[in-house]
Amino acid sequence: MFISTICMPVSCGKPENVDHSEMPHAEFWYLNQFQVYCDKGYTTDGSADGEATFIAKCSSKGEFEGMEKCLPVSCGKPPATDGAASPEGEHVFTEVAEWTCKEGYSTNGRKNGGTTFEKMCTANVVYGDSAPNDCIDIDFC
Repeated sequence: MFISTICMPVSCGKPENVDHSEMPHAEFWYLNQFQVYCDKGYTTDGSADGEATFIAKCSSKGEFEGMEKCLPVSCGKPPATDGAASPEGEHVFTEVAEWTCKEGYSTNGRKNGGTTFEKMCTANVVYGDSAPNDCIDIDFC
């Protein structure tokens, strides 16, 4: 009696979506691989100089190997300006940091002026422009 053996390729199925990335959404088979591209402002480790792409492949076990995440880049702790400081810690892409004016300063240079301003962490790993963007000495004039 002859028994026929049919070998079937191993399927990993479709990969789960990686947030903040561009990637294929097709079925993959053993030894197939694909590249995932993190969106601007995201890397695989969240650092400014981190990798923004990675390669995943379908293993003989029917599972994807090499899958990573795309994490928002860090702008670090908000730096002090001439007239303000921020007590906040590190912020990442799209998060907003707040600065508070130093004693004797306001956002418009007047005694009753505002005393806080905000800036957003950008994809370029710096805090963006804002209006106002610093505090002014109320005794400047």
